Amino acid sequence: MAVIYPKEIGENDDQLLLAILLQIFNHPLIGIVLLGIMASAISTANSQLLVLTNSILSDIIPNISLKVQMKYYRFILLISVSVSALIALNRQLDILNYGLYIWGGLAITFFWPLYGGFFWKRANRRGTTASITGGFITMMIACVLQTNLHPSFLGFLVATFIFLSLGYLKGEQDGY
Repeated sequence: MAVIYPKEIGENDDQLLLAILLQIFNHPLIGIVLLGIMASAISTANSQLLVLTNSILSDIIPNISLKVQMKYYRFILLISVSVSALIALNRQLDILNYGLYIWGGLAITFFWPLYGGFFWKRANRRGTTASITGGFITMMIACVLQTNLHPSFLGFLVATFIFLSLGYLKGEQDGY
């Protein structure tokens, strides 16, 4: 947006979206539009924090009483929200690139196990585990080496090669 509206960038670029919306929709109802944007952002963040908290707790401590579970939920949620707030307050951190690395890592680890496992009869446990591991390690090495290609792309290529190769070598699905 800064390229489209360079005059709007100044000391406080946090208000860029507000300035653009006020130029385009100069109407008293713009507040409702802004409330909708904020509501969707808060709802998404809330859902993601609850999923994160539940995933961590159910994977680490699966069988505990409800009372103890609620204490752990609150503690994990407090830590998650605090880390999220610290990341958001750090102006030097490029959140877009940070998100690209996170979604790239998720694509590497889940694409072939999910789609290959559902739609390819030769998919097997060994190929799935090796593609996750190989793709993630390749991504980490590419991050350190700082290649011209995005590390997620290189990791995805390696994960694809490993998954398909071990699927053809191993043969039939070994039934998870």
